[in-house]
Amino acid sequence: MENEKYSSQLDFIGLLKIVLKWKKQLMVTAVIAAVAGFVITRPFIMKPRFKSATVVFPSNIAPYATESATETMLQFLQSEEVRKLFIEKLNLYGHYNIDPKSPLAYTYLSQRLSENMSISRTQYESIEIDCWDEDPKFAAAMCDTLIAANNIAISNLHRQKFNEVITLFEQKLALRKAEMDSAEIALQNIKLNYGIINFESQVKAISKVMYKNGGAQSAFVKDQFKNLQEHGGQEFALTEHLFRLRGFYNDTKKDYQQAISDANKKLTYTTVVSKAQVAEKKDTPKGTLIIMGLTASALLFALITILIIESYRKHTLKNSNA
Repeated sequence: MENEKYSSQLDFIGLLKIVLKWKKQLMVTAVIAAVAGFVITRPFIMKPRFKSATVVFPSNIAPYATESATETMLQFLQSEEVRKLFIEKLNLYGHYNIDPKSPLAYTYLSQRLSENMSISRTQYESIEIDCWDEDPKFAAAMCDTLIAANNIAISNLHRQKFNEVITLFEQKLALRKAEMDSAEIALQNIKLNYGIINFESQVKAISKVMYKNGGAQSAFVKDQFKNLQEHGGQEFALTEHLFRLRGFYNDTKKDYQQAISDANKKLTYTTVVSKAQVAEKKDTPKGTLIIMGLTASALLFALITILIIESYRKHTLKNSNA
C-alpha cells in the first residue's frame, strides 16, 4: 500500500512538473479557447433564444377511461389536430423559413418544434408549457397560441359529439311525431265515423238516458250505445296512448333543446395558473458555461497531447542512450 501511495505521489509530481514545463503553452491554449468561446457565443454567430413558460390546469374536460383530466388534456396538447392549428395560427413555416411545398416540410417543422417547445406534466397535476424563440414576444405568443389551439380543438370535438346527439334526438322527435300523427288520425276517424268524442263522459250520459227511459230507447241512443260498445274501448286506449306519446315527445324535445344549448356553449378547457411572460433576458446560449466548458476541453486535449509528446521524447531518449 505504501509503495502504491508513493508511486501515486511520484506520478502527481511528474505531472505537475510537465504542467509547469508547458505552462506557457497551456495558458495560451486556455486564452485562445476562452476567446473562441466568447466569440462563438456572440449573437452574430450563436443567436440568443428567449424562454416563456405557462402553467395550466384542465377544466371542463371529462377524463376518458382510467385517465385523469390532466392526462386527457396532455394528449390533446400533443395531438396532431392541435399542432396543425398551432402551426397555422403562427405561420410557423414562414417563421422558420421552411418551404411548405417541400416533401419533408412537416418533418423539418416537427424537429424545430421539438427543439423549441416542451410540454410536461408537473407533480401537482398541472401542465407546464415551455417555449423558446429568438424573439421573446414570439416565445410568449407560442404559449398563448398553443392554449388557444387546444381550446378550439376540444371545443370542435365536443361540438361534433353534441351534433351527433342532436341528430339522434331529431330522429327520435320525428319518430315520436309520426306516432302521434298516426294516433291522432285513428282517433279522428273514430270521432267522425262513430261520434265518440269522449268515451267516459258519453258512457255516463247514455247510461243516464237509458236509465230514465227504461226500455224505450230512441234509434239515436241505440246507435250511440252500440258505437260505444264496439269502438269506445279503442277510443279510450288511443286517447291514453296519445297522452303518453305527447309526454315522450315533450321530454325528448327538452333533451333536444338542452343538446343544442350545450353545442352552442363557448367554454374554455384550460385554467391558466401562470401566464406566459415576455422574457427580459436570454435563456440560451449560456455564455459562461460554454466558455468554461470549451476552455476545460481545450486544456484537457492539450494536456493529453503534451503527455504523448513527453512520453515519446522519453522513449526516444531512452533508446538513444541504450
